[in-house]
Amino acid sequence: MLLASSGFYVRVDVDGFARLIDGIQEITLAEFTAEESKDIIHTLINMIGGAR
Repeated sequence: MLLASSGFYVRVDVDGFARLIDGIQEITLAEFTAEESKDIIHTLINMIGGAR
């Protein structure tokens, strides 16, 4: 998933493990477990007023 036009994207594996990638330099900036990814998604959904 590309994050706007920033050049950063999130790569999510089938097991839910996710990585924040600098798409310009192809560098992994952060890695998240499946549980951490789930928590981040729920927080973002709540921040934008999405469905719970």
